[in-house]
Amino acid sequence: MTTSHSHDGDGSPDDVDTEYEEWSRRLDELDARAEAAMESGDDKAIGARYVDLAEHLAGAAENGVVIELLLTAREAFLTHDPESAANCAAGIGFLAQSIGDYETAFGAFDTASEEWESLGELRLMADADSNVGAMATRLGEYETADTYLRSAIMYYIDHGLLDDARQSMVNLANNLLLAGDSKEAETILTDLLAGFRPDSEEYAKCLASIASIYATSSRIEEARRHLDSASAIFESLGRSDDAQDTQMTLSHVLLMAGQYSRAIDIVTRSREYYAQQDRHDKTAVCDYNLANYYTITGDYSAADVAFSRAFEGLRAAGQHHHIANLQWNRTKRLLMEAAVNPRERAQLSKDAFDTAVSSLVALEHQRFQFTQARDRVKWSETLADRLATTFAMAEQLGRRDLVADLIETGINAGVYHGGSSDPSSFQHDLIPIDFDPPQSTVEDTPAAITHGSVSILLSDSLPMSPPPTLLSGSTGEPILKHQRELAASLDPKLDQVLAAVPSVPLW
Repeated sequence: MTTSHSHDGDGSPDDVDTEYEEWSRRLDELDARAEAAMESGDDKAIGARYVDLAEHLAGAAENGVVIELLLTAREAFLTHDPESAANCAAGIGFLAQSIGDYETAFGAFDTASEEWESLGELRLMADADSNVGAMATRLGEYETADTYLRSAIMYYIDHGLLDDARQSMVNLANNLLLAGDSKEAETILTDLLAGFRPDSEEYAKCLASIASIYATSSRIEEARRHLDSASAIFESLGRSDDAQDTQMTLSHVLLMAGQYSRAIDIVTRSREYYAQQDRHDKTAVCDYNLANYYTITGDYSAADVAFSRAFEGLRAAGQHHHIANLQWNRTKRLLMEAAVNPRERAQLSKDAFDTAVSSLVALEHQRFQFTQARDRVKWSETLADRLATTFAMAEQLGRRDLVADLIETGINAGVYHGGSSDPSSFQHDLIPIDFDPPQSTVEDTPAAITHGSVSILLSDSLPMSPPPTLLSGSTGEPILKHQRELAASLDPKLDQVLAAVPSVPLW
């Protein structure tokens, strides 16, 4: 069992040794009691003793160890003490959240919410709902997050718990921002500022979130002022993690201002900080941004290292919803090098196409999480831009067969209809989850291929079940087989979907 201990700096070595000896003696005592309870088979005793042991180890042992102890306690409590079982679920959620295991945290908080509701503990249910919403945002489940957060906010407001309501509204605003509704997010955050003390953590979080909105709308100086203020507040409160997150946002702002070296330095320092804290989820976000920054500066070797690290980190953190965008960024990186590297251009272009299609397949299947038409429209706009670029890439490779395969795949998915053929209606801001400036990815794109093929895109009524796999009429192999396999490797949920859908041969 891995443990770590911290003590006040003014304590003598003898005091520290005595404190540790007492802590260890207590650990042995609690461990023996837990073992005896397990041998007795008394669920009541098992639950109580394992909670005692978990509380003693919290902050000293690895969080995963404490979570396992709480799971054992919870299982014992389920038979006779549902309130304690729900408490264990909530505790597991907080521990999992602290190490970036958002899937486990989401499930634990959701379980706690259901159990508090069944016990009639509606205040505790609202607290759990707020936490479920925050974790859903982390996992990219923006519709789910919206539902849970609004439910919690409604309860808090109805019962006069305005401080709790405001804190959940900060999370709601950030969820709206990530889902693409920056206008409503800014309105909520601006209103919230008046309700928080100017030196409070919540006030600083609002400033940092508003700064993110300003950065995306090129209000650079306003964004920097807000971030400087937020960072100063976090530092004064000893909130080093939040201060570091603010620095990450500042790096986006510096990038927008063309200060690439400073942006890279900030993210590199942030990455080192989070790696030392064993926050692998945030380390992956740093790698995600570094990959983009290195791509912009033309340092392709460094970009490749960052892309690989980000891919593994996001997958390990359960944040698969970001990987489709990461792969699209990788497509941009490959195309940018292909433009300046004639010797490797053919292979780079082929790799870029494969990566683009795998990203496209993953993005296409993301629509099944959306329950509101507004969100499906935003999704379809992003898909349209990426399809336009991918069609152009296939044509530039001289692969009209791939163009045909893309069209057949799109028709099969049910995403086409007679829409605008005006090229100016297609925006090429391809990466919606970061603040990178729009980048040209394909030169001299033939309008007949790019926009002629995509002009029939964007369905008003999208089918909400996964389309079947199309099989080639001549070979019997799946169309775009290699690219679909690449897409399946991005997300285990997508892998399950692609493996489960039926196969349909083309005529």
